[in-house]
Amino acid sequence: AILYAFSDEYHQNFIFKRAGAFHDVAIDSIGIFLIWLRQRKMLK
Repeated sequence: AILYAFSDEYHQNFIFKRAGAFHDVAIDSIGIFLIWLRQRKMLK
């Protein structure tokens, strides 16, 4: 999922009126990590 976030931000650099940003990848990564923690806790 994190690789997808990186590729999406890279792709946005080629779209008119869009720009990829590292902070968007960081926000996505935090969300992915929090969901992973929740799922891990629910399975225990």
